[in-house]
Amino acid sequence: MKKIGYILLVFILINIMSSFCIADVLEEQEPREGYFEDLFTYEVNNDGAKTCTITGYGDVYTNIIPNTINDYTVTRIGDGAFKDKRCMFGSIILPDTIKSIGNEAFSGCTQIKEITFGDSLTTLGDSAFFNCTSIDKIIFNKKLESIGNNAFSNCIKLANGVFVIPEKVSYIGENAFKSCHLHRIKFDYTEAPRIEENTFSGCTDTEILVPKYGVGYTRENNWPDEKIAVLYGDITKDNVVDAVDAITILTLFKNKSIKDDDMLVGDVDDNGVIDAVDAATILARFKNKKGTIGNTD
Repeated sequence: MKKIGYILLVFILINIMSSFCIADVLEEQEPREGYFEDLFTYEVNNDGAKTCTITGYGDVYTNIIPNTINDYTVTRIGDGAFKDKRCMFGSIILPDTIKSIGNEAFSGCTQIKEITFGDSLTTLGDSAFFNCTSIDKIIFNKKLESIGNNAFSNCIKLANGVFVIPEKVSYIGENAFKSCHLHRIKFDYTEAPRIEENTFSGCTDTEILVPKYGVGYTRENNWPDEKIAVLYGDITKDNVVDAVDAITILTLFKNKSIKDDDMLVGDVDDNGVIDAVDAATILARFKNKKGTIGNTD
């Protein structure tokens, strides 16, 4: 009787275990590499070309996403395609064929540690990498144009180094970097992208680095000027770049009383000296209302 009860108990346990993702059952095992094309579900795109969107994936460990499925070129990761998939792991390189990532596409993929965007990616959907708590490195491409709401929210390990936003990004949504603990976010281009009032919400210790002759990085455009590290040319530290700054720079230069900090904000043309050219440049930028002049160091 006891033997029958033991066999029944084992049978029940096996059935319970089979209902879980392998990632949940075998947490302590090293995930194996490779992908299995037949485990990806997809939809054919209505674009007149032989392309498709990945809509889901099975429960086998993988860190590779295919660029084709059944001879269809993969151009999009669909909404929620890999949501909460713990069996997506390690360093993932997106193929160059993918142009967009849908809403919540990788949300909750807590085993992904690094993501590299393919050359064609232009759009990141809302919450695309929300709560990917193990990601500590993201390698952007040069064609990315928009970052959705909460795209990297709660990616708590994105804390070190400088997080560089590609130059073609024209929009960043609400709470995009919330709770990321980023030390520095660098915008490596002149024209400020459009952001929301709370784009940098929760980035309490983050410095925002903007180009020397940045345009539009202002409070009126929702940019938190208290987070912008230094304003080139704002020698008087009053958060405006004006004639007073130009006069102050020339006075400092004339009296040979230039300090290191003054050199940083005063030498706007990077020629190693503070002179009339720097003063003229500051005045021209102010006159033409070209926005702030920010530090990239």
